[in-house]
Amino acid sequence: IENVAFFCTFKNSGDDTTLKQMEELVGKKPVVAMSFKEGIIKDGSYLTGIGNFIDGITI
Repeated sequence: IENVAFFCTFKNSGDDTTLKQMEELVGKKPVVAMSFKEGIIKDGSYLTGIGNFIDGITI
């Protein structure tokens, strides 16, 4: 795998740790990483973030 991108969802905290663990497991820095807190998933405001995440992915 040449490039990786990570995302995760979380309830209260832990997203930074999770993203760092993902990086360590893969052995690569992601081209883009994003996390979404439960509240923004529920209210739909994550859609802007998803767009930014997709824009950050390069092939």
